[in-house]
This record gives sequence, C-alpha cells and structure tokens, in this order.
Amino acid sequence: MEEVKGLEQGLNLPKHMTEHIYMFTGESVSVRLRFNKYFINKFIDWFGTENITFSDQTEDEVTARVMVNRIAMKKWALQFSLHVRILSPQSLVDEIKRDIDQARKNYQ
Repeated sequence: MEEVKGLEQGLNLPKHMTEHIYMFTGESVSVRLRFNKYFINKFIDWFGTENITFSDQTEDEVTARVMVNRIAMKKWALQFSLHVRILSPQSLVDEIKRDIDQARKNYQ
C-alpha cells in the first residue's frame, strides 16, 4: 500500500469515500462550486464536513471548495446541474458545458 500514490500513510476510508463519491479511481482535484443555501444539506450529505471549505457567502448563495475525484465531480455536477455551478477548474467547467450542450441536442 505504501507504493500506491495517495496511500503512503495508509487508507483513510472516510476521506477516500468523500473524494470518490462514485468510486471512480484517479487523482482528486480541488473544485470550487456555487449553489443556493437550500442545497447545503444535500451537498454535505455527499461530501461530508471535513473536506469542505465555504466562502463568499451571501444571503442566498455560498461558494464551496472540495477535494474530489474529477470524473466523479463531473457526473455529480451534471446530476445536480439545476442546483449547482462549477466555478473551477476551468477545464472541468468546459467539459460540463460540452456535455450539457450534447444532452440538449439529444432532445431537439
């Protein structure tokens, strides 16, 4: 296990599960996203509390930063696209936009 990237100190199962919400393998990345406060409990249900940093709070919205598997976040963001907006990394934002455009074309 010491030779596997990310497991040098052993497996932290709660951390691993919050970073790999759909159990995809691969590197976790820092993702910033924005959502209405009504969605905060759902967000915490998925990502826990140890892995989240909140900022830029207004009366209605909040920005969060979370470490998460990139592929899993893309799937999650598409699933909850009516409620959340990914802010960074820009490459992930661009991928999600392309997927939304393709999904829209499927219904034309």
